[in-house]
Formats: sequence, C-alpha cells, structure tokens
Amino acid sequence: MDWTAFVAALDDAADPVSLADTLFRELTQVELDLAQAVADAEEATQLRAVHRIRVPDTEPMAWPVLSRPDRYDIVLNLYDRHRFERMLKAGSISPHRHHFSFASVVLHGGFAHFVYANDGEVDEPILRPHLNEFVGRGGQLLLHWATYHCVLSPRPETVSLMVRSAPVAENPFTGDDTYTLEHLRSDRERLVEALRAAVSTQAAQDA
Repeated sequence: MDWTAFVAALDDAADPVSLADTLFRELTQVELDLAQAVADAEEATQLRAVHRIRVPDTEPMAWPVLSRPDRYDIVLNLYDRHRFERMLKAGSISPHRHHFSFASVVLHGGFAHFVYANDGEVDEPILRPHLNEFVGRGGQLLLHWATYHCVLSPRPETVSLMVRSAPVAENPFTGDDTYTLEHLRSDRERLVEALRAAVSTQAAQDA
C-alpha cells in the first residue's frame, strides 16, 4: 500500500487509529514520500502546525504531516538522543499518558518501551510495570489515551509515524511558541535525513 492509498483508507474509516494499526503492516516505501512532504512543507504553515500540537520541554519533536480536524492527525516523531538524555537527567522523562489514542510504527531506529498498569484513577494514577520491550524498525504501538507509558534509550535519529485520534481529554500544556523557525529548519533537515536513511537501511536488508 502506498501513501495515497493509506490516507484514503483512513479518510473512509470509522476508527482511523485502529485501521492505521492494521494498515501499517501493508505500507511500503513511504519514507521517500514522507521525506518529500517534509522538505516541501511551507515554513510558516508548518510552524503554526507544530505550535498547535507541541508540548513544551518534551521529547520527541512532533512534525505534523496531515490533519483531519476532529477526526485524526498524522505526525512524524523525531527522537533526539542527546536532547532526550539531557531531559532524562533533568527528570523530565517519566511515565505519562496522552490526550489522544494513537497507533504508531517505527520507520528508523528504535527505543525501549514501557507500559504500566494503573491501579488508581486516570488523573491520580497508581502505576506498576506491566510490559517492556524494544521496538525497532517496523515495530508498532497501539495505545488507548488513558494508558501510561514511557519511552527510554532511543537510538540516534529514531523516527516513528503516528496516527492520533482527535483529543479525548484536555491537555492544558499544548502549544509551544518557543519553538522557532530555526528549530523547524534544523529538525526538518534531520528528519529528511533520517527518512532517507531508513530507505537505505531497507535496501541493504533486501539486498
């Protein structure tokens, strides 16, 4: 399945997130299409899109690819290993939940992923470890918005493709006007390089 067919299928789906989790297994050679979409993004428009969804002082960097308001968003996530380690030392990396359900697939790199059982309430959790695994290229995640999880030890330039549901719960922290055009240009360059590296990795595996 190519990128155009993937988006068309999501547009017709009653539950785009669940369908994406299935269709990720059928996606082929989308990295170059995504790299081109990132490279061609108009800067001012893209900066507004990032500001709309970005939470300050978080990792990874989220790059919106496509938005269907009140239905779903498609986002690329770029993990910066050095920024991640600085945030970890500062105590900013911890179990958390999102305000949306999502399905994602790793396109390049990988990370350690931890899922927690919650013996408390959604907003007053009592967490205990439930599952941990390494998620590498082609690995998928499907998480309900109330599920607490944590990502650790991302490999350099890890990129994942995520389909997010419309927000289910309020997130008062969304919006980051400190993310500048210079940040956008730097992240765009690194994201394009990582997507192209994913193509090279796949070609080497297929050889």
